[in-house]
Amino acid sequence: MTFIIFDMDAKTFAKAVTILLFVVGSLLAVDEMLSHRTRIDRTWNVTRRGSLDIVMGLCKIVSAASGFWLVVIGLGL
Repeated sequence: MTFIIFDMDAKTFAKAVTILLFVVGSLLAVDEMLSHRTRIDRTWNVTRRGSLDIVMGLCKIVSAASGFWLVVIGLGL
């Protein structure tokens, strides 16, 4: 659909998605660092403390690392 509406090739579309992945990965990494430092996690209007906060923080940093890895792949195109 994007290729029909805009005059865009697949490589340009991949670069645009790469930028969005970088933004999402950066936000997840910052959120994880703040939750790790304060030991409070707030995701989807639910506040978590303690060991559940650590688990959510680890999930966020894994997601951020995966996003950054996809950014590296996208920039290599």
